[in-house]
Amino acid sequence: MPNRRASTLLDRRELDRLAEIGIAIARADYPVSNLRRSNNDASFRYGFDVASALFGDSTLGSQGSTVLGPGSLHIRASLEATAQSGFDQSANFHFSRRYRP
Repeated sequence: MPNRRASTLLDRRELDRLAEIGIAIARADYPVSNLRRSNNDASFRYGFDVASALFGDSTLGSQGSTVLGPGSLHIRASLEATAQSGFDQSANFHFSRRYRP
């Protein structure tokens, strides 16, 4: 793990909870699922799922965030490098879409 103070990292249980929401979103949204499957690395997919829970379609269970703010950047920083890459790809994908309110 990089040199970060443990107290500043997000609890793994919270990351796992977000990832589960992201997986459910991918199951319900074919374009998200298709992009998620484009990388077989489990860590990449974990980060992808976490970001989907933050930025995906709120009607499918995401938080519906529309920007990278301090909270989501803290969540991203709590992930390892490969998961951060998945997080970034997912965030960029969701930001490129228009979800209905």
